[in-house]
Amino acid sequence: MALTAGSMRREGNIMGHDLAGAAVRILCFGSGAVGGSLARLLRQQGVQIWAGRRRAELIPPDLNPLKLDVVQGAGLDGLDDRFDAAVYCLTPDSRDDAGYAAAYVRGLENALRSIGGTPLIFVSSTAVYAQDDGSWVDEDSPTRPRNFRGRRMLEAESLLRPGDLAVRLGGIYGYGEGRSALLEEAAEGWIYPDQDPSPSRSRYGNRIHITDAVGLLGHLTLSRAGGAAERSVLLGVDSEPAPRIEIIRWLQRRLGVRPRRPAPEAALARLAAAPNKRCRNDRLIESGYTLQHPNFRSGYAGLIAERRARG
Repeated sequence: MALTAGSMRREGNIMGHDLAGAAVRILCFGSGAVGGSLARLLRQQGVQIWAGRRRAELIPPDLNPLKLDVVQGAGLDGLDDRFDAAVYCLTPDSRDDAGYAAAYVRGLENALRSIGGTPLIFVSSTAVYAQDDGSWVDEDSPTRPRNFRGRRMLEAESLLRPGDLAVRLGGIYGYGEGRSALLEEAAEGWIYPDQDPSPSRSRYGNRIHITDAVGLLGHLTLSRAGGAAERSVLLGVDSEPAPRIEIIRWLQRRLGVRPRRPAPEAALARLAAAPNKRCRNDRLIESGYTLQHPNFRSGYAGLIAERRARG
């Protein structure tokens, strides 16, 4: 899905920030699906961007590519206070504890040492919460993660300084020209057993569309660049937590798919292992950002349309 800032731009403003005549300079550590989209979004609106990753040749020239290896601390000399704000949005080399420790702890330590007093936005995760009973959580709720992903993210958050911000994103969907694993699963036409509808049994998940993940980060980055520093943590999720099974059944109805065969064990295991908490996004709303997709129905409707257009 192509990301543009058209719907977020107001006259004379960028995502609600009055930057007329300002030469805002933003550094992006990481230039993958989220970081790269964020850099392009801000650049389209006239913000000066420097994007860094190990393979700088993959970064478009207009994003001022920097060859950086934050895990090894390479290429970080001379960054100092050249920027108004920085964003740290890396993808680990491996999805295990060692990979997360390298990308989110050691790498962040090196990045923070390199940028002097520049305020930094760290892209964290709702995995820092251990709540598993369908209860509501917010930025002040206890964080006692049960897996290495949450523990390493929380360890990384502890490195942040006054003026920095951790954005705890929910599960991001909408990558890759509108393709979605959940959408494809729904299209399989599997039959799922009935679930107890009570909050403690429904396995509530928290999501955010890629357009809103990037738009929110852009909004918060410009806020930090402008000197705002009221919050140290913010949840980045849509306004309607929903169980995975509810989304699948809604998708099946919208796709016109008639369930015809039992779901395989792997699909049932994903349902059983899904998180079960409901994250509030009050601070997101208070920040001034307006969600383009406030619930899964809005977000997936566009993905269904793109899927049909592809044939």
